[in-house]
Amino acid sequence: MSVLAQGNTRTSIEPSLEKMATPVPSSEALNNDFCSRWMGRPLTHPEVRVFAEQYLARTVNTSGMVALVLNTNDLKARVECVKNLYSEYGNGDAPKATWSCPRASSAIC
Repeated sequence: MSVLAQGNTRTSIEPSLEKMATPVPSSEALNNDFCSRWMGRPLTHPEVRVFAEQYLARTVNTSGMVALVLNTNDLKARVECVKNLYSEYGNGDAPKATWSCPRASSAIC
């Protein structure tokens, strides 16, 4: 599909978007103990700390890798960065993308 498509593409895009969006509310990414706590009450300071540590560990290199992918003409470098990002996010397998708590006694996990 071209971003510069001629004519009315709304009718052809909407069903695709609706199909992609349908499973989102039932996704494990939104339906889990942490999200229930996050939305149900304020997090305690230890819970925020664990979340921040995990978020940083998960995302610290992502922006640099995306920038490299977008700003290099070296196809091999782009491919390697995309492969790495894909693998870090579970190779399309959601359970593999789920990370575990660094502390067994964590209040979040």
